[in-house]
Amino acid sequence: MIEPIAIAFTAYNRPQYLSEVVQAWLSVLSSTTIQADFHFFVEPSDKLEQVIGIANALTDKSRIQVNLVRLGVLSNPYAALSNVFQYYDKAVLWEDDVIPSTDVLEYFQFGFEKMTFDHLGICAFSSHRVPVSQDEFLVESRSKFDPLGWGTTKENWNKYISHSWFLNAMGNPDGSETGWDWGMSRLTKALGMQWLTPSQSRSDHIGVYGTHMGPDIYHTRRGVSFSHYRDKGNFKIYYG
Repeated sequence: MIEPIAIAFTAYNRPQYLSEVVQAWLSVLSSTTIQADFHFFVEPSDKLEQVIGIANALTDKSRIQVNLVRLGVLSNPYAALSNVFQYYDKAVLWEDDVIPSTDVLEYFQFGFEKMTFDHLGICAFSSHRVPVSQDEFLVESRSKFDPLGWGTTKENWNKYISHSWFLNAMGNPDGSETGWDWGMSRLTKALGMQWLTPSQSRSDHIGVYGTHMGPDIYHTRRGVSFSHYRDKGNFKIYYG
């Protein structure tokens, strides 16, 4: 029996984004046989009841944990992954302003099956401004980390990621290049490891405002190859 994929889902005070993201995930679940368990890690806020109501609509397998205090955008993802890796061997970190393609679970299952010793994990987002190939089912092995929906194994979390999460997230004195996404990029480079990445993006962000996002750069950071509705197909590794 194949273990379900754990989705460690961080949610904040943005029900307007979460509602759209949950609707997209409902489309995913209606067209797949792959099992996914959703674990929400919700920050306290004045929007808490709305956020919980939206999360509850996703699936009867949702588990919702409300943090006693606000952990923030660095500690909440860490706590989420640390929690799910107590019970699962593979997990995906997802955020409340990131929408998936309908075949994203097939993509992650393929990625977990194909990961080798030099892969740190699997990214759902492709930052290519021009798709590598018109074949939407090609998967690359890249040294670049893209943070919009990514998965790794319990082994890699314990061996490489968890103990250096906060140290690697430290940026410059002026606050630039700070955060877990920058930290994961630095860790990837230091280890000389790779990420499996789709030639055409399986995720995209919808949040105009965020820690590293604003209206001035929003459209330049979106996945140009992203499509929410995708027919199922056979993924394969792209060797260039």
